[in-house]
Amino acid sequence: MRIEKIYLRHIGPFEEITIDLPKGNDPKRADTYIFTGLNGSGKSTILYAVAAALGAGVSNTGEEHISRRMWDDRSLAAISVDGEIVIVSKNTSEIDLINPLLKYENVESFTSFASSSFVTLRTVLKSNIRQNLHEIESFNRKYEERGVTVSHSFTPVFAYAGYRTFESYKLNAIQDLTQSPLANSLSFIKIGSTQQIAQWIANTDYKEAIYRRNGDHVKADQQKAAIERINTAISEISGINLRFVVNIDPINVLVKQNNTETTLDLLPDGLKAISSFLADLLMRLDRLPLHPDYLNPLDRPFILLLDEIEIHLHAKWQRQVLPVVQKLFPNAQILLSTHSPFVVGSAFDAHIIQLKTEGGKTTGYELFDTQVGQSYDAILRLIFDLTERFDPDTERRYREFEQLGDAVLANKADFDRDLLPMAQQLASVSLEVGDLVAIKVNQIRRQMKLTVRK
Repeated sequence: MRIEKIYLRHIGPFEEITIDLPKGNDPKRADTYIFTGLNGSGKSTILYAVAAALGAGVSNTGEEHISRRMWDDRSLAAISVDGEIVIVSKNTSEIDLINPLLKYENVESFTSFASSSFVTLRTVLKSNIRQNLHEIESFNRKYEERGVTVSHSFTPVFAYAGYRTFESYKLNAIQDLTQSPLANSLSFIKIGSTQQIAQWIANTDYKEAIYRRNGDHVKADQQKAAIERINTAISEISGINLRFVVNIDPINVLVKQNNTETTLDLLPDGLKAISSFLADLLMRLDRLPLHPDYLNPLDRPFILLLDEIEIHLHAKWQRQVLPVVQKLFPNAQILLSTHSPFVVGSAFDAHIIQLKTEGGKTTGYELFDTQVGQSYDAILRLIFDLTERFDPDTERRYREFEQLGDAVLANKADFDRDLLPMAQQLASVSLEVGDLVAIKVNQIRRQMKLTVRK
């Protein structure tokens, strides 16, 4: 299941917009779409719309946010997936007006997963989306009843925000997790819990020991690999040799770093954010029944929504998080919002969608290919429309200096009396500013000499 288009009307800052998501070219990396734009341009709104459309009854923050951002009865969000459409709307009559998205004919519609806020219309040509949504709903119901089948081929959707943390917790025993691995999977901030993650790590460590004691080294290695994936991913992003370890008496999951052990809730905020995100996602994928076409749970196709996941992360880590996730989940489709040039510049085979605003509304977008190999200065100019290089006060003073230089060349100011004193004061701000001032002064001096010669 792959998202191809997103259509929004009368939602948040969007009067009407259709966004195309071209397919990536690298089969070894997840297809990645990075939404950038000013605050209020609708980056998060897009992610919430996708979550609301593909939620299938899963506890869903996207539904809450989209409902609040709808303008009127004409508001709707439509997601095109594999040539089919899913619509979220408050007004069932609006489904007939969706032609601007794909111009389908003879569209079959059905209503399901109604919330207290609005009705979610699943409008499809074929049965693929309907089957996927109902499989997810059925899986959640059967999981609670302990009647899960051996394998499932549905495509799950997960959503995370950068505001994540580990909390204090207490493990009482090695015991099965009864909550579905898809519970709260679209809640962005609320997704998962420290206790669930710690319990899964303890259970997995215990299973490895039992399998190894019984001589089943293949299954023991599979259990070990599940935890090692988390350790490796966190280490690749942070450059820190961090490992989850399990103590027996009392039962507790700790983090070992540089021969020092600490509880999860005492980690620094940056490590908490990235560790809880990766541990939660890898736990959920590991707990899902195997996909019939993929033996490795990391190869399973799924959709991943990331809302400013770089929050709390140092710039060095921001450069690493997306490349690691892209390689870790090669068959995933990732949609993320960001304000970080380090995230934008790190993603291979990615599409950058720069949202354009005018008069408080988002009127369109510009699509850019991967920015790998571009300098951060170039990315700031091209993707973030940031041409300033210094703090606001220095920028103001430098503009005044340039204007005075123009006045000197126009014989409206004196080079020695007016320009040089200002140049000396401005050059004292920093070495970098001083170098720019010196270059500018020399350019003006050369132009003045050329003018005299003429």
